[in-house]
Amino acid sequence: MNRDGDAGAMRKAYILINTRSPYTWKVVHALRRRPGVAWADAVTGPPSIICVLEEADAETIASTDVPNIRNLKGVERVVTCFAIKGE
Repeated sequence: MNRDGDAGAMRKAYILINTRSPYTWKVVHALRRRPGVAWADAVTGPPSIICVLEEADAETIASTDVPNIRNLKGVERVVTCFAIKGE
């Protein structure tokens, strides 16, 4: 069982990313190569990019994945939206 109490369940977060315009595609390509990134697309914005992270627990997303995204060259702002499992 993972830290969220679900056996084998993945945690998902939608990441809204604002970039400086010359860097948008470079950031998209960098995101697509990262472990944990389910998909990343440039969008008409804001934001410039939306990506989905999927990890075994929310802690990995919050403490590792999001800080790494913030450190990519050209990233100006990151908003993290965790998916909520409903019934």
